[in-house]
Amino acid sequence: MTVRVLLDTDIGDDIDDAWALAFCLCHPKVELVGVTTVWGDVEIRTALAKLLVKKAGRDVEVVAGCRGGLDGRVPLRSPLYADVLDSEDYELKECKIGGVKFMAEVSKRYPGLVLLTIGPLTNAARFAIEYPEEFRLLSKHVMMCGHLIKGRRDPEYNASCDPKAVKVVLSTEVPKFVIGLDVTLECTLTDSDIEVLKTKRSPLAKILYTMTYLWRKRTGKIPVMHDPLAAASIVEEGIVEFKPMKVEVDNSGRLVRTRGKPNVNYAVKANPELLRRRLLEVIN
Repeated sequence: MTVRVLLDTDIGDDIDDAWALAFCLCHPKVELVGVTTVWGDVEIRTALAKLLVKKAGRDVEVVAGCRGGLDGRVPLRSPLYADVLDSEDYELKECKIGGVKFMAEVSKRYPGLVLLTIGPLTNAARFAIEYPEEFRLLSKHVMMCGHLIKGRRDPEYNASCDPKAVKVVLSTEVPKFVIGLDVTLECTLTDSDIEVLKTKRSPLAKILYTMTYLWRKRTGKIPVMHDPLAAASIVEEGIVEFKPMKVEVDNSGRLVRTRGKPNVNYAVKANPELLRRRLLEVIN
């Protein structure tokens, strides 16, 4: 049985967004019904997402969403691996604007779909505020957001970008599944894992390898599969364990566990080896 998924992403900064999108495009149990982009240069983010969709040979609509947060702040940083678009057809850079309205339209078209957010929560919050009836048609909201790591004072990136949006999302009645740094930091890829993409020789694997190579060259970091873990939790048994909790957010984007009736299902355990294996098996 397939699961209909609407993906919201800030693809272009960290490389895990690209891997998560590729996973959703290839997984036999995922019916990807749309993609929206968020935060900053949403046109370039949309072009990057459209490039992966094109290379996968799929017909999935990608729509640009909100540039900045609910507080009006708009980031100026450019996506890190946007130059993979240089040799591509120009129409990839021509994008449809109106991601929040698109989210509502898709939710109404496919009642019971899963909203998967792997970037700042601005689009999701505006969706909940502006189209509450359509938002309530979601079966659940799965998000890569935040952490509850003791002793770690800095907030997780997605949560810190738009804390007001996180607060809105946490207040919604749709079942929420939160995957935070508590479990995602364990999910890394090695250079050998990345080289496996070369053996696949498909257009999607080839462009994902190029994106990953550029990202590695510019950051010097090992890829951490934050977002693919959130995606995999929707359709892969045994990959993430959740626990009901009541979670709130402060003004800087730090999540805080409080007493009271649980409002989220929070990820407390993951299987990094299973995730690594399934990513390399599924993406083709």
